[in-house]
Amino acid sequence: LLSTNDSLGIITNEMVMEEMRKNVVKEMESVRRLRNIRLVKKTLKSYWVDFSRKKSISIHHWNITTKFNCFSSWHKIVMLKTQGLDLIRWERPKRPQIRYDVEEFIVRRLRKS
Repeated sequence: LLSTNDSLGIITNEMVMEEMRKNVVKEMESVRRLRNIRLVKKTLKSYWVDFSRKKSISIHHWNITTKFNCFSSWHKIVMLKTQGLDLIRWERPKRPQIRYDVEEFIVRRLRKS
């Protein structure tokens, strides 16, 4: 190292401290880079594991709901037929009908006009 003074070959404490600081900064930068790479790998792995777990759960849920919707009515018919009951012969529930008096309706309609 060359000193900034007129005399050559003299190394001051400040020069040593500056070189040590540079070495420490380089080492810290390399450690930071490695840590960032490890952090990115860990984050990507956790996202991938979470994605695959959620995907398997969603596929399982989809299979169960579709199978339930397809086979629940079929299962009900089979169970009732084994007991001697038939759903086709049963009367289905009908929509409620509004009952009104036709003559009263005509009177109200005539009053409005």
